[in-house]
Amino acid sequence: MTFGRQRIAPLLPDFLKRHPSIRIDARFADRHVDVVAEGFDVAIRVGTSVRDSSLLSRKIASFRNLLVASPQYLEAAGKPQKPEELADHVCLGFTSNPNWPEWTLRNDDRERKTVRPSGPLVSDSSEALLFAALDGLGIVLTPDWLVGPALAEHRLVEVLPGWKGTDDGGVFAIMPPGRLIPTKTKVFVDEIVKSIRSDWPT
Repeated sequence: MTFGRQRIAPLLPDFLKRHPSIRIDARFADRHVDVVAEGFDVAIRVGTSVRDSSLLSRKIASFRNLLVASPQYLEAAGKPQKPEELADHVCLGFTSNPNWPEWTLRNDDRERKTVRPSGPLVSDSSEALLFAALDGLGIVLTPDWLVGPALAEHRLVEVLPGWKGTDDGGVFAIMPPGRLIPTKTKVFVDEIVKSIRSDWPT
């Protein structure tokens, strides 16, 4: 839902002005929709994989999960130097993370570490956790697409650079099976791809 509100919803007004013959019924939800049974032309999914191989899938972008915190928090609590030290820090948990209640991290040498974070706030809303991290409440493991602006503005900094979440994934356009994609769907997906890739974290 967060991705839809932040990355898809802002595109809709201009798209509809440029394509007045197209009508859009936009639904924003965290649940896994059945595009065939529920009659969707396209679903934009953020995750680690596409579950149903019979569906048409177009990968739009990849993302990484980073550990981040505010400069104020790190100044007060200190910077952890290795994953084991996260046990001594205030951590904010995203309950929709596939590995929750643990964080499984890996580094560039493919070394893996699993820690069990604890702190005063867990949530199924990545936006709620972002606000808490920005306010100095603690460390959060979150997608780079969500925290990119805050990192660029130095309102958040990366914690344990070189360590990432193991559940990195992608953004996918999922469409019903069939050889031909309707023109209206193709035009809409192309617009999403163009917009997302124009300022996507690298």
